Amino acid sequence: MVQRFQSLSFKVIATFILLTALSIAVINVLAYFASSRISGEQALKAKESVLIFRGDMLQDQLEQLENQANSIARIEALQMSITSLKSGWKTIEKTSGDARAELKKVFITNNPNPADQREKLMKPEAPSGFYYSNHETTQSEVARDLENTAFSDLLITDLDGNVLYSYRKNDDFAENLKTDAWKSTGAGLAFAKAIENTAKATDDSAPTGFSGLRVDAASGKSAIFYAVPIVKLGGAKGVMLFKVREDIITGILAKGIVAGSTAQAAIISDGGSAIGVNATGQLVTLDTAPFTFAKDALLAKGMTVDDFDRADGLARAYVRGIDYQGSRFLVVESVRLSELNAGSLEIAALLTIIVSVFSSSWPWRPG
Repeated sequence: MVQRFQSLSFKVIATFILLTALSIAVINVLAYFASSRISGEQALKAKESVLIFRGDMLQDQLEQLENQANSIARIEALQMSITSLKSGWKTIEKTSGDARAELKKVFITNNPNPADQREKLMKPEAPSGFYYSNHETTQSEVARDLENTAFSDLLITDLDGNVLYSYRKNDDFAENLKTDAWKSTGAGLAFAKAIENTAKATDDSAPTGFSGLRVDAASGKSAIFYAVPIVKLGGAKGVMLFKVREDIITGILAKGIVAGSTAQAAIISDGGSAIGVNATGQLVTLDTAPFTFAKDALLAKGMTVDDFDRADGLARAYVRGIDYQGSRFLVVESVRLSELNAGSLEIAALLTIIVSVFSSSWPWRPG
């Protein structure tokens, strides 16, 4: 047995096996790094195209939404309703002493329709008065104006922040957007910017305020608003707030995400907030702590690439910035590293099998 181990044929076989094992290891390492580099370059080009597409889509959509809001706000019938609703509000204040309480009771508490169909109540049977007759007219007009648009609701406020009118009659109806409870919401932020913009008013217009891309903390619902100041002869008369449909933004974030992929899209605002889409397709606020790359990416002119610790594992973020209304937004596409490396590992495994098969078929025989 000892002689057999010391034989030349055994030494040749042992050397061959050792060299084969080393060759497999070296080939695997080289194949992994080579394929990893190639797949990384391919992923970079692909993600750059996706980011350009998604970023341009977002920027174009935001501009279109602003233009659409401005167009609707110019409708004369809507502008005339501001004066009528103001007068009706003041009349209720004089008769009942609390317009907010009465209007919420009539259109929300006592509304015979489900919560998501409150707009169907055009004119209540009681009480009656100037506000309610004008509400019926305004409700019909707004229903026509919002049809087939990107907006789900329209609020009309006076300059003091009172929500004189709401098409959907959500919780913000009859509230005051200047109060602590509402000033930090999407509607409150957009209203504040619109009021600020009235200082830049011309004879018949002023710049539109934008809430930013956000989900309200209290409701957990999308709260993206455009606020158009209504100006006549250089003087502000009120503000119209248009609420953006949630699917407008979720559609942009979800587009191009393949089922089964670990890819995720997000939008980070320069104000420090971020939004994304959850498993059920709803817009949600994201924790910005993992986005350690955001600060540098906000200053970058082109696309940036950074690895970070995502909630579900290590991931690579491809980031592109866009500018809108003086604010900067980062469009982020991230993919787990395990998915990016999967192709390289498969190639290495395949080469292992090929080399193993080749070596096993080598025509050697023990002496």
